[in-house]
Amino acid sequence: MPLKQTRVTGESFPQGEPDVQRTSLSLDVLGRFICNTYEEATANPDFDVVVIGSGMYGGYCAAKVYSESEAAGRPLRVLVLEAGPFLVAEHGQNIPNLGLSNPFRPVLDPYSPDAQKPRDLVWGMGWRGNTGFPGTAYCVGGKSIYWGGWCPRLRARDLAQWPSGVRDYLTGPPPSTNMPNRPAAPSAKSVYEAVEFEIGVKPADDFVFDPILGPEGPPNAIGLNAALGALLKDALAQLRAGAGTPLGDPEPPPIAVQTQSFVSGVFSPDKFSSLPLLTYARRQESGRPDREARLFIVPNAHVSKLLIPAVPKDGARPAGYRPTGIEMWVDGLRRTLPVKSTCTVVLALGCIESTRLALESFPTAPDRPNNDEIMGRNLMAHLRFDFQFSLDRQRFREWVLDTTGKALRDHLQTASFHLQADTPDGRFHFQVYAAGDAGNNAEGLLYRMIPDTTVAQRLAAAQDPNKIDVIFRGCGEMIGDRAAPVHTPGTSWIDLAKSPGDRDAQFDHARAYVHYADQGGAAIWGRMREAAITLARQMGAEDIPSEDRHEVGSTWHDSGTLFMGDDPGQSVTDICGHFHNIANVACVDQALFPTVGSANPVLTGLCLSRRVAETIVGRHVSAPELTADEVAAEKAEGFVFLLEGANASKWRPNRPALTATRPPLIVNDTVIEVHGEAGLGVLFYDDPTPFVDFELRLQWKAFPEPGGEPTANSGVFLRAPRPPADLNDDNFYDRAVEIQIDDTGYDSAARRFRSPLHRTGAIYRISPARVRSQKAPSTDGTPGFWNEFRITARGTRVTVLLNGLLCSEGDLPQDLNPGGLLALQYHTGKVQFRSLRVRRM
Repeated sequence: MPLKQTRVTGESFPQGEPDVQRTSLSLDVLGRFICNTYEEATANPDFDVVVIGSGMYGGYCAAKVYSESEAAGRPLRVLVLEAGPFLVAEHGQNIPNLGLSNPFRPVLDPYSPDAQKPRDLVWGMGWRGNTGFPGTAYCVGGKSIYWGGWCPRLRARDLAQWPSGVRDYLTGPPPSTNMPNRPAAPSAKSVYEAVEFEIGVKPADDFVFDPILGPEGPPNAIGLNAALGALLKDALAQLRAGAGTPLGDPEPPPIAVQTQSFVSGVFSPDKFSSLPLLTYARRQESGRPDREARLFIVPNAHVSKLLIPAVPKDGARPAGYRPTGIEMWVDGLRRTLPVKSTCTVVLALGCIESTRLALESFPTAPDRPNNDEIMGRNLMAHLRFDFQFSLDRQRFREWVLDTTGKALRDHLQTASFHLQADTPDGRFHFQVYAAGDAGNNAEGLLYRMIPDTTVAQRLAAAQDPNKIDVIFRGCGEMIGDRAAPVHTPGTSWIDLAKSPGDRDAQFDHARAYVHYADQGGAAIWGRMREAAITLARQMGAEDIPSEDRHEVGSTWHDSGTLFMGDDPGQSVTDICGHFHNIANVACVDQALFPTVGSANPVLTGLCLSRRVAETIVGRHVSAPELTADEVAAEKAEGFVFLLEGANASKWRPNRPALTATRPPLIVNDTVIEVHGEAGLGVLFYDDPTPFVDFELRLQWKAFPEPGGEPTANSGVFLRAPRPPADLNDDNFYDRAVEIQIDDTGYDSAARRFRSPLHRTGAIYRISPARVRSQKAPSTDGTPGFWNEFRITARGTRVTVLLNGLLCSEGDLPQDLNPGGLLALQYHTGKVQFRSLRVRRM
């Protein structure tokens, strides 16, 4: 029978404290104090960020936006929407003997009746496919409360296939974010390393280690971890001297577990999950009224679609360029949440579900020839097997003594290492585990919470006198296909269901169809098996087993269908995880991956989530105004400041008659303000010496239309001819080079929005904007957010950096007849400019 539920509001609660549900067995304190109802969260629906999905990446991103925006002095309001209920407050393995399981294997036929209902409490499936899947965890925290914890980096040859801007971010030092209130960052050498310390991958030896030598232990002894490491090194050296092996030297296990604290008096986080980060951030807001609180977590809110209405423009209704609302089902009721123009929506539902939502909400096909959709291509996972064998314990003991001069300890516990391999058919790695316990479990005591020290000692002492079990858990690269259209036979694809009847009965959204290419004959299987057999024999394996292959859909590592890239026409998202074809939407899960290599994706995925959080916060932080020292330094480099002294008087409008209406003007000799109401025109810098090869630096900010839409349209002209009174005369636009300012990307000729050739940072109609890095539009009466352009023109090459990121780069047409003036356009709305300076080359 169902459990009885009541609400507790007794005298022990202060006035206004939310009530707590009582079931027949418990008080739901954790769910009540961590999560919110939809009504509580939307008492003030003015959110800066909405994160859809509270799993590993969504929870991490939301927590980072919350904390980093606070440190930046610009606190943002964040809403997290989760399709499932609250379950537990941390990783399930941090709770002793909880038995919180997941349906990893066997996978289910997605068309079977069993696949249409939750398994193991919260595991459901929102898609169809031609292979089995475990589904996904619909609960607060998602798969971050289930995952295994193995976190290697992508290797150099993997990252060589990624956009250089992403590669540089992952392997370079953590970037400065111009946040004056932020404490000094730890001395991490790279973003990879910063996240490794954050989640417990480093230090590497605080979780898997040899037993502490007690008073009764022999003084010259070695534990299983050190002994197995020595055996692996020796076996690999022997193989390299003979037949060879693709395997590198053993590395410490990259496991996201932190068992000691870096701060005195603070608990260690144990097995990493992003849920405690999100919980901590939410509880920081517990004392605020709902209308003022900055972070909400709403469970049982299943998002079905982002609403992106058409926009009236030039007598037509082109497809819209940003979400204005989010359609969802909350506890069985259909809700629509309005989304303001400066709000960023973050997809964090997992690769397949995020792609389903993107395809249903804003497909890219209308912007491409022949409706050639690219979202959904490149579907990848990992090819995995388990290869378990045994070593004779006595022979191993003798080998250790002969090789190291040390005795093998009796209390062996668990050993673990990482072996990486690179082959012509792709990369793979082995997760190596070994144990000498009597339970015949090669993972031994790994991933278990045992608070009773007596029980823990008994388990450690329960040794098998005859053997040591070893397992190679292989993880091999799967190659995606970005060139073949979806539904091409033999390729990997994902797409919305085409049948009108194949819609989710509960939430009324089209199911995703998924399809992995047949990987049964993939060459990487043979490479992994050959390497495993050769190494096991060299180590002295007693027998050689058959590997236990996992079904391709059984892994949670599905990736790639919203892949990142520099070319908006050949990729779905940019190097910061934001969609090329739609404004104010980003993704933070494995769908972003261009390739998967063999590395378990969580470490790289968290780094990308960190970057998305940084870009969201940075969107609401102004480029800092130049200090006196910086001005002096740039003048010493040869920069001339164009709003200083007599230079300020050289700015002229192309139509002086406009001064009778609302002209461009210089405010306080430091800021130029241009208005579109006066009609199309430019304000040009009238200097007799042409600017041909030069670097131009300036800051600007755009203002929205009265209705709040960020439709300000302006630009910076380079090598312009002297402008006519009517800019449509004398081929002015064809003879000048324009760096665009228009976040809608409106193409007036095609009457459509979202054009990369017409978007902020683009070399107008010549080279597309690669990345969305414009600040949020300003509002009259507020300080607003300044952007920074750094534009270089040398010969035919023009390079545009927007807010520190390479936004556009290209060569000018050979038949372009350049002039030598600099100019600022006034077209639509209001834009301000400051700190204009130029250096001739």
